[in-house]
Amino acid sequence: MIQPTIDEEIHIQSSNVDLGDALVTHCNNHIRETSAKYFGKVTSANAHFRHEGQAFAVSVRIKAGGLNDYAAEHTHRDAYQAFNSALAKVAKQLRRTKRLMREDHKHRPKQNNGMTERELNPQQPVGVILRPVSDDGRVHVLHADAERYEASMQKRAAE
Repeated sequence: MIQPTIDEEIHIQSSNVDLGDALVTHCNNHIRETSAKYFGKVTSANAHFRHEGQAFAVSVRIKAGGLNDYAAEHTHRDAYQAFNSALAKVAKQLRRTKRLMREDHKHRPKQNNGMTERELNPQQPVGVILRPVSDDGRVHVLHADAERYEASMQKRAAE
């Protein structure tokens, strides 16, 4: 297992919950494993336990390097299960961030929204992109839609 470098200690805290040594050790080990898996350097990490009714609510926050904080919260009757679920949510955020940062994945092609390059050119005046379809000049549509509009108007006039 790769040991991550941690700038600060991992803080496991609670409000009105008695944390045993086993739970604190479990949290420390799993946070270290998760941070080593996705990013080698962790700036800070903490977990906070509290009671919500008869369940435990756990919030986990990990800061990796110069990136934003990644945080998640989960509630469950078992403290271990609540922590594992919250940490799994943070791990998902870390995994997605790492995937976006990689440079070896292919980029998606631009989506075609039905407009041609000529219609998307910002240097063209508005009069070239939009043209009037009625005599009064107040109704404008894009070139691509103008032909369909005129065809439908001619069809209505013929009926």
